[in-house]
Amino acid sequence: MRGVHEESVERSGSRSGGLGGLVKRVVTLVLLSLLVAECGGGGSGPAGPDEVPAAEREAHLQDMKNRLGDPRPVVGMTILEIAALPQFPRAYTRQQLTEISALEERGVMVEDFVALRQMQDGDYHIQLAEAWPGHCLGGDTPDQFFTELTPGIRARKPAYTWERLLPLCGADTRIRVSGWLMWDNPHHTRITFWEVHPVTRIELCCWRDLASQ
Repeated sequence: MRGVHEESVERSGSRSGGLGGLVKRVVTLVLLSLLVAECGGGGSGPAGPDEVPAAEREAHLQDMKNRLGDPRPVVGMTILEIAALPQFPRAYTRQQLTEISALEERGVMVEDFVALRQMQDGDYHIQLAEAWPGHCLGGDTPDQFFTELTPGIRARKPAYTWERLLPLCGADTRIRVSGWLMWDNPHHTRITFWEVHPVTRIELCCWRDLASQ
């Protein structure tokens, strides 16, 4: 395992050298776009008379969170690519719901460092960062990308336990997280409100399923 760690550190050093400034610029742009979203802006303009009722928005969100199947196909994306997807307001319109739903049909794979893990509402949050954080962080930061492992997926994959996730946080090797793209309600400090939720597969360098470790 030491050879794998050394190889990963060497790769991460070459990859992360030019990321710092880019990440800061993207975080600034994303935070500005989220301020606009909170005020009513979004992927296709401000909400209007055809605004989707709150109960329907919540029902849609729960349907997306509760998906159990594996997405096919799965496309690799970086955190910055996902952050560049259209942003939407909390109270979105029918047209915006159509745009959101189309994007939520995507299966994505993200390969990055685990900066934070926490349990919330029954889900395991696996929060990723482009740059190695140096240690497991104690709270949300603007560069973190949220992925969430749900009870339904954990029932399908009992090897995906909290105990197996613990040593991944702050480690100097990246993991791969695959699952469904989902637009969450704007909340928390993060790089984008797009998430991988639910997570359907976790792989460790070089690249083996977490269940096989």
